Amino acid sequence: MASDDPTDLDFTAIFAKREVAPVTPAQRAQIESDALIGANEVKHGGFCVSMTRPGMRQRPPRPANPIVLIVEDEPITSKLLERILAGAGFQPKIARSGKEVVEQLRLPQAPDLILMDVMLPDIDGFKIVERIRQHKVIGDIPVIMVSGRAELADVTRGFEVGADGYVTKPATRAALLGVIEQVLKGA
Repeated sequence: MASDDPTDLDFTAIFAKREVAPVTPAQRAQIESDALIGANEVKHGGFCVSMTRPGMRQRPPRPANPIVLIVEDEPITSKLLERILAGAGFQPKIARSGKEVVEQLRLPQAPDLILMDVMLPDIDGFKIVERIRQHKVIGDIPVIMVSGRAELADVTRGFEVGADGYVTKPATRAALLGVIEQVLKGA
């Protein structure tokens, strides 16, 4: 049985673990380059980074009404994301902590995409993404980091742990939905 301790997000009791290759120096250099482009966007545009890493993983065809798990502890932000996604034809689900993420991932119907905040009350989102990427069943679920943290180091870390996209808050509806569509297509 898995622990109910939210800081112990050990999914091994739920799903079989798989090996994840470490980031190579060449991959790290590419990640840093990609992240720098996004960070410069914030400096020049003064608004938000919204980017994906093209071709990270092959994606199956997008389901008709994808389930999106919104991992966000701020009620106003989670409600706004929920409305944006519902209005765009997605089925939003909300988790406000690491513990709730574990509960959602234990459900028979896994999400088709996860929007992951970095700063949660019980664990940071980077650690959750790292642990998700280590599991055979849920390891390929696309994850987009959605965070107020827009420093180059944050964007780089997001991609290093396996995020497929990174959007900084505040983000426009178009920017958020654009990244979601790109990630779901595997573009």
